[in-house]
Amino acid sequence: MAKPTKKTMTTKEIAAEWQLPESWFIRARTFGFGPPFAVIPPGIIRYDREGAHRWLAERTHNRTAEHRGKTTMAGKRMGRPPKNVAAKILTEA
Repeated sequence: MAKPTKKTMTTKEIAAEWQLPESWFIRARTFGFGPPFAVIPPGIIRYDREGAHRWLAERTHNRTAEHRGKTTMAGKRMGRPPKNVAAKILTEA
């Protein structure tokens, strides 16, 4: 019989499952770009397994070009600006 899967995960557990450093999840929480989490007083962090996997699935791509134009964690657009924007910046300088 399969072992029942926990509904929530600690930072350490999700980091191990996703093979990422715990520090990535800490930064993601701090800057607001990671999977959803809950804070249980007095500051205990838990990730909902289904919510985290849904978040990851929304960011899954089949090719590199699919994610271009999305925003980064700092809210800036990735990639080169459109030519008309670059031309405007160059003419104003």
